[in-house]
Amino acid sequence: MSPQKILHGVCEYSAVELGIIVMVSMMQKTRISTPDDIIEAIFNEIEASARDERVDRLWRFASGKLAQGLPRRVLLDSFEVVRSSLEDEDRDAQEDSVVRIMDSLTGYCSPSARL
Repeated sequence: MSPQKILHGVCEYSAVELGIIVMVSMMQKTRISTPDDIIEAIFNEIEASARDERVDRLWRFASGKLAQGLPRRVLLDSFEVVRSSLEDEDRDAQEDSVVRIMDSLTGYCSPSARL
């Protein structure tokens, strides 16, 4: 029997993965961060950063979320939703920044850039 999957937006998560998101939010005494909240936060980071600081700012954001216990898969899926949206809007420079963070999350980068 496979674990129960829950469809949230365009991403499918197991009940365990969503439970981790809830636990992290409770431990941090913050409201529950849904994948939609994470996607919105990524867009906010992109909009609030200048081109030359965008990758660093997104890297710190992703690093912070991982440190809080957010599952890597949830974070990677959220970045993919953002990347796809930026691609559809022909926002190439911003999409490139997101791809660099996704590379850091998957390990397709130099050892010093890995998340």
